[in-house]
Amino acid sequence: MQNVAKLIQIDNERLQVCRKAVPMSQKALADQAFSILSKANEESRLRMYQKIEETGKVSLVRAKSLAKVLGVTIEHLLNRDYFEYGEALGKKLRNRIRYLKLSENTFLLEEISTLLKFELGELMSWDMADKDWAYRSLASELLRDFEKFSFHGNGKEIRKIYACLLLERDDFPMNGSDACYWWIYSDFFHLEHVLGKLLLGSASINYFLEDSRKYLSSHCQGSLKFTLEKSKFHHRLTGEFSNNTRKNVFECVACRVSREDGMSWIHADVWEDEYVSRDLEKFAWQYADSVDIYGKVAPAVGSAPIIQILVFENRGVGRNDEDWECVEKRNFSFNHEIEEYLQDICDGLNTEEYGFFLAMRGVELTLTEKAKGSFFAVRRKLKKFEIDLGWIDESNQFNQAPWAEVRRKQFIELRRTESELA
Repeated sequence: MQNVAKLIQIDNERLQVCRKAVPMSQKALADQAFSILSKANEESRLRMYQKIEETGKVSLVRAKSLAKVLGVTIEHLLNRDYFEYGEALGKKLRNRIRYLKLSENTFLLEEISTLLKFELGELMSWDMADKDWAYRSLASELLRDFEKFSFHGNGKEIRKIYACLLLERDDFPMNGSDACYWWIYSDFFHLEHVLGKLLLGSASINYFLEDSRKYLSSHCQGSLKFTLEKSKFHHRLTGEFSNNTRKNVFECVACRVSREDGMSWIHADVWEDEYVSRDLEKFAWQYADSVDIYGKVAPAVGSAPIIQILVFENRGVGRNDEDWECVEKRNFSFNHEIEEYLQDICDGLNTEEYGFFLAMRGVELTLTEKAKGSFFAVRRKLKKFEIDLGWIDESNQFNQAPWAEVRRKQFIELRRTESELA
């Protein structure tokens, strides 16, 4: 009897959307995806594809071939969110670990703690027992490890995962991880010159840029502008100092990697793509004096910089309670001396210290009451000031502008010096 390939159910509407987005006709997609897999003629291949697009039923081999031609993951066609894999795997981990605790199987618990790279004491702790987020986090790391083991052909570690945790291949995505690979090109601030490097997951990109962060947080070589661009598959961040013609470029491209098919560009998973966009935009805003984010420029050309201060009062009742209410909004020209204003606010309040902090994009100043009784007594925060750099547009609205971290540090240091002299 001839073996019939097991069919899986993909999202036929999503398949159609992906095909039209490329764009490709049904015939072109059928020819590219099925010509190697089938000896059928063009007409038969077309009918085969039309049936798949109509019903969503297809063999795993053909589904993989379609995904490859369309430049998407097979999970995208299955319309199964990676988060679902993590949730389901997290629950299985929780149930397995709880069972081993009840049966006091210390040997397997030690094996699992080693496998998950997690302290046995924490694994055994009561706090983790009822926290699904903890198991979801463990599941995410396990998915990444599974991806690495699969890519390197490490069957021994994969079999250990199956045996210790009582898992099967269907518990993992086809690509193994809840994160895609990113191919890196970098000729960027204080980083090694990289013509090509493979990273797993958007978090790896953040770690990769760490040396640039350290450099830009303490170095100032003139006005710095960042431009962030995005195309079909990749993100590009370019940084230029006003007094230097050299362009610092960082690029990352989403890709699929397998031992069988090598590497190819893909549309990143929606979450992964958003994480990368968000992190690169955050990087640009944190260290630049001006930005061009996907064509949106800040500050506006020819605008005059101003400082906006939002004043919040703590309406909380208890000493530990914080219930902030905005009570005042003031704008100053950037060169305006604001110490007088801040000093007037402080006078008459039962405060003994200012606390300056770097906020996400601006600076925060907190006023705290004097200690009463013991030095270690809890002191209530009385007021806080959110200080942002920006400009006023034609409609008289305040627009926030990037404020480079190195310049915010200089702003804070100047305020502290003036306060000490006063």
